[in-house]
Amino acid sequence: MSYIRFTSHAFLFGCAFYENNPDCPFIELRKLAIEERVQLLKKITFQENNYLESTHKECLKKRKYLKRKIIH
Repeated sequence: MSYIRFTSHAFLFGCAFYENNPDCPFIELRKLAIEERVQLLKKITFQENNYLESTHKECLKKRKYLKRKIIH
């Protein structure tokens, strides 16, 4: 697995909003052992990869928007 591919999936190993989001679609994946997550990343298709990344980015966008709304 390339370094770039691994770092693009950092959300499987942690997320700034993880604790505050009980609806996170990656909760079950983060419960897996690190080795299992790495093996999963090696097996996913390009389409699955894009879906996971877009799901995470969309969630972050919503969380950041809500956080800004609360602060202001």
